[in-house]
Amino acid sequence: MKKISLLLLLLYYAGSLHAAILKWEIPQNERLEMTRTARVNYFVNRNLASSYEERNIIDMTSVSNNEKGSNVKGVFTVFDRAAGQNIFNLREQYSVDFLIAPNGKFTVPETHYMPNLRNIPSFPDNDISVNEQWSGQGELILTNYSKPFKLIFPVQYILSEIQNINGKDIATIKYAFAFDQDTDKLNLQGLKRVSGHNTGIIKWNLSDNKPHTFVDLYYIIFVDNAGTKEFSMSINTENTQYAIVPDAEKKRLRDEIEGELPKDDTITVETDDRGIVFHLGEMLFDIDSHKIRPDTENTIKNIIHIIKQRYPDREIIVEGHTDNTGTSEHNQKLSENRAKSVAEYLKPQVGHDKFSYRGFGERKPIATNDTKEGRQRNRRVDVIIKLN
Repeated sequence: MKKISLLLLLLYYAGSLHAAILKWEIPQNERLEMTRTARVNYFVNRNLASSYEERNIIDMTSVSNNEKGSNVKGVFTVFDRAAGQNIFNLREQYSVDFLIAPNGKFTVPETHYMPNLRNIPSFPDNDISVNEQWSGQGELILTNYSKPFKLIFPVQYILSEIQNINGKDIATIKYAFAFDQDTDKLNLQGLKRVSGHNTGIIKWNLSDNKPHTFVDLYYIIFVDNAGTKEFSMSINTENTQYAIVPDAEKKRLRDEIEGELPKDDTITVETDDRGIVFHLGEMLFDIDSHKIRPDTENTIKNIIHIIKQRYPDREIIVEGHTDNTGTSEHNQKLSENRAKSVAEYLKPQVGHDKFSYRGFGERKPIATNDTKEGRQRNRRVDVIIKLN
């Protein structure tokens, strides 16, 4: 069974001080970044098998708005961090274009399974007053058995209060759902039943019409021929909205950053669809090692200075690469370890937790591997500041 990934997409909009108009809209050419961090306890046959953290960063960029809702480009990235580890490992990434209607209804192509939690919350057409309740219908797509299947269940909501916090009107919405489905006839690798429940609290910024924070307690149990598998999660979500940075602006920023780096520095700066990319050559490491050489630490400190001064709240992704010398397995592990070493050096000095790493081994060369110079360029670590 695959490791379950919880992408509980909770999307909200709200209105006035004593009543709220709930609808969903992302301004065109803006990106909502939802950072959901879950502490997970995983049980097999009632015995604790592992504890770890999972993070989902959900990016939704509005490409157009009309009376039907917001047409968004969604990118769903899944990370995990084992107990005792400091940095999240980027595990999976999915992209899908879909529509979010003003009432919270998702329209997603049938070939896509993300977002896997849909239509939560759903909104009534009328204003909602404090202490007023309403109900909707949620959907959960599960893909961790032999084929995807959908659960449909009722969701209960209540607008519990509206407070002024630091000059902003913040609404508190509480919600809950539960499901229990017999799956024995679906032929899902012996899966017989799936049950679960969730309780959540939404803090919604009424003054700026955007999500503030979410807190959820989620539980799901799978009963199959081998016994039971349970996931118990406490989930915290932070939300930030950014304007999209056009390509011309990214190039201007790249030129400014290059001007701030020492002339003899070994860093090269480029841009891609995500944002600013720093290429760090293999000079950070000794041959076949992932330990950063002390005499190269100033190179990384130059990047730290730029991040802290220009992009203190942006997600940072560190990616490792090798040439094609050696086995693929060895190169993959070396690239992961080098990326992790750089991420571990950066994170404590930058001051936030939106850091991750991954390795590509020899799979993404930027030059030919047929020459010594090309292979040297391919042996690198990239630090990406995500702007879009």
